[in-house]
Amino acid sequence: MSEKVMEMLADKFIEKLEQGTAPWRRPWSTAMGNPGRNAITSKAYRGYNFWATAMSGYNCPLWLTFKQARENGASVRKGQKGTRIVYVAFDEDDNFRGIRFYTVFNLAQMDLEGSKFEGIELNETPPEVSPEDRIESAEKMFSEWSKAPKLYEIENRAYYSPTHDIINMPDFDKFASGHEYYATLFHESVHATGHESRLSRKTVTRMNAFGSYDYGVEELIAELGSARICYELGFDGEVFENSASYVSGWIKKIKADPSIVYRACVESEKAYRHIAPQKEEQETLGETA
Repeated sequence: MSEKVMEMLADKFIEKLEQGTAPWRRPWSTAMGNPGRNAITSKAYRGYNFWATAMSGYNCPLWLTFKQARENGASVRKGQKGTRIVYVAFDEDDNFRGIRFYTVFNLAQMDLEGSKFEGIELNETPPEVSPEDRIESAEKMFSEWSKAPKLYEIENRAYYSPTHDIINMPDFDKFASGHEYYATLFHESVHATGHESRLSRKTVTRMNAFGSYDYGVEELIAELGSARICYELGFDGEVFENSASYVSGWIKKIKADPSIVYRACVESEKAYRHIAPQKEEQETLGETA
């Protein structure tokens, strides 16, 4: 992966962090559970491209390149700023072939009159779902994870043990809300996907000391993976921490090594799809490392 790509991805995250909010720990701008997707193909973005479009600030999840808009009768309004996404190409033997950058625009940035998109709802809102139903969906997702480790509630702390391949959680009633419980459970679940019997991620299979580089990478993978699942379930981003020290700590880490963002985006997407397998029509943009 080129240094230019790494810096582009890192800059996007740093921009949000410097505004005082970790981008993976903020209320979502787009409809919950409805990730950004190409308006022509209906293929959803994933990996870094999921995050680039999710952090854009638009409620509408539909995106087009300038050329696609023009070819379909729409026009990007003057002065609008596009969102960069990246496509990484590999051949049939998984050999790296190259990188392409695309600039996409949200339909809310366009004049749609007379186009095939005229009349589309640009402020899409999700169906009303009760907190109880969201918790039920979270429980269903975890229980249907075919390769899940055993879950215990023995100690009053949350952790994943790679040695014993178990997750420990405090009792449910120790949490302020069901959303906080499941956000924490899925954080630990993402760690568990790294076990050698699952995705065999070296940031889990190796003994990484607290504060080490790989420890930091693994924590960001778990943060992004848990947030991605919470997005799918429709959980409010406000259940997460956004303290000044937490935010500034990640600014320092990312500035010191911009590659950490791309790596965490790729690995967290793999973890998310391992826990909640998706249909294979998903977009491959920015998804492979």
